[in-house]
Amino acid sequence: MEERGKKLGIYVAEFLTTIPKWGTPHAALFLVEEDADGPLSMMELHYDVGLIEAEDGQGEACAVMVPNIKWDIRELSQNPEISVSPLIGGYEIDVLPMWIHVMEDAYRRRERLSCFDYKNVCAYEAHNCRSGVASALKALGMEVTQDLFADRAGLGADMQVLSELFDYHAFAPSLDVLRAQWMTLAGELTLPKEVESAPVHIPA
Repeated sequence: MEERGKKLGIYVAEFLTTIPKWGTPHAALFLVEEDADGPLSMMELHYDVGLIEAEDGQGEACAVMVPNIKWDIRELSQNPEISVSPLIGGYEIDVLPMWIHVMEDAYRRRERLSCFDYKNVCAYEAHNCRSGVASALKALGMEVTQDLFADRAGLGADMQVLSELFDYHAFAPSLDVLRAQWMTLAGELTLPKEVESAPVHIPA
């Protein structure tokens, strides 16, 4: 019998500690291991803001969306600082292809240098971290509803899905191949050097 791997899940996560600074919880996607003692985050996908300087060095810096991954192990079952909504659960062989698809979409968005509404982050139509998460869910063919989130800021943004919709009937490669694809994309989605010194918002 083919190995199916660990039990994993994809969760929407919102960091409640960012409300005083930003006026809205910071939203992200978590890849979660469904541990017997409770869910543990394995990888986080953030849609943060970075500032790219004008080419001539004279104009105002442009705020862009910088999708990036963060490795962090967090226990989620009793964490008062993070609100989570489970979206998808199953074995690694089934969940990893979806997570890889989301990462591919995020990589395309970073290459596109999509705008980030840094000065209007709490607006319903804002391009912000939550609208980035919503676009990832749309790439999976999921309906984005208010009840998945603790706040509505960004849910009305006109974020275009940059990849084809995930094919739930496609043949999945072996776990070894999936894990290799996952690690390759993780390397591509580290925080880029050109925005490392910018005020990029990544919760501790």
